[in-house]
Amino acid sequence: HRGSIFDRHGNELAVSIEVDSLYAVPSEVDDPAATAATLSEILDVPTPSLESRLDSERSFTWLERKVTAREATRIRAADIDGLYFQKEPKRFYPNRELASHVLGFVNIDDHGGSGVEYRYDDVIGGTPGKLVVMTDARGRSFHRLEQAPTGGASLTTTIDQTIQYIVEKEIARVVEDTRPAGISVVVMNPVNGEVLAMANYPDFNPNEYGRSPQRSWSNRAISHVYEPGSTFKIATAAAAFEENLTHLEELIDCQMGSIVLYGHRIRDHKPFGVLSVREIMQYSSDVGIIKLGLRLGDERLAGYIDRFGFGQRTGIDLPGEERGLTKPASDWSAVSVGAISMGQEIGTTPLQIVNLVSMVANGGVLYRPIVVKRIDDPRSRTSEETPSLGHRVMSPETAARLQDALETVVVDGTARLAQIPGYTVAGKTGTAQKLDPSTGTYSLTKHVASFAGYAPARNPKISAIVVIDEPQGPDGGGQVAAPV
Repeated sequence: HRGSIFDRHGNELAVSIEVDSLYAVPSEVDDPAATAATLSEILDVPTPSLESRLDSERSFTWLERKVTAREATRIRAADIDGLYFQKEPKRFYPNRELASHVLGFVNIDDHGGSGVEYRYDDVIGGTPGKLVVMTDARGRSFHRLEQAPTGGASLTTTIDQTIQYIVEKEIARVVEDTRPAGISVVVMNPVNGEVLAMANYPDFNPNEYGRSPQRSWSNRAISHVYEPGSTFKIATAAAAFEENLTHLEELIDCQMGSIVLYGHRIRDHKPFGVLSVREIMQYSSDVGIIKLGLRLGDERLAGYIDRFGFGQRTGIDLPGEERGLTKPASDWSAVSVGAISMGQEIGTTPLQIVNLVSMVANGGVLYRPIVVKRIDDPRSRTSEETPSLGHRVMSPETAARLQDALETVVVDGTARLAQIPGYTVAGKTGTAQKLDPSTGTYSLTKHVASFAGYAPARNPKISAIVVIDEPQGPDGGGQVAAPV
């Protein structure tokens, strides 16, 4: 019996129920052809496949694993000699698609295929029993249970079923409005790394995972690597603050939206003159952040990129996490420092960016994200809590400056649509052009829109990221991702 999976409040997310599996002792089946024809109609399995299994010298053969209650009733009513049922556990997900990418699915043999079902398979899978079917000289069989099965451990996740439901409801609305290629949303507790919700589009029903294309099984929140665009400006600004190269009120000439680096002209999304560093974040000036990146230089910026966890897995307890794409400063071109400062020439996952924002929210500690809060094992009668693991990578002073700037972004900047009546919100928008593989240049029509932030701004309880891949119609992070 596979252990159950619960949300943080004890609500069942995955359970195992006993169902019938059909097997045969071929020597006891009088008419294999007729039996196969009868079963084929009930089970919707080709007759030749069933007949070949029934007309054999074997003493035991599975005919259909984990049949429905209706199918079992009809087979029992047929009263055919040589057919038997064996109880087997079948995984059931009562909320269907809810948290499907976190939970994953199991195959016909009850082994995890993705998500926590795969990651914790050896913990929750239990130990199967062994049934021996013995046959005497006259072909009569009898059974002996040689080894009793033992149940697996149960998992209590960090997921909050209510928050997860809200997230998935919002994703459905965005899909209808923007018809995107994909969406990822992660909601975390920024002070300990616990994931409260994680959802993606496209998703799947783990009860019937085989009916969905395999690409829908992919957990984009940890496996989709994209150029983050302006949300990455948080990292550049943080590095400049840490090195005491600037302060919030310093005025920087943004050159009316244009800067030339080694013959390569980079244009802002709109022309800005002189802006304070606070306003560079508020209005998301590319030229302004590039000038901070130039002060840092290649080696120092690359060092902070590594320090903040980019180019490496966060260590979340889910399979399939990608590292992202970074390169050592020695491999940068002359214009790389400018491009990377504003979130180009670097690949991140949504989880890495929400981890960055959480680090700002909590005052400078980078936590390992987790989705399993506790493991309860009935075999050893133990309960094991997952520890919160974090280390300081940013000074509280730098975090405070960023908190100030990111709140301004929402109050009167590019993320005004992320405001929530009655609460203070802080965050950063991103609108990144996608590379066109056919031309090797940035597309003018395909974008990744994102928003990463936290609330309340002065006492954060929730951090979140919304990443919308190729939205149709309005495609700015402030327009389509911030409202989510």
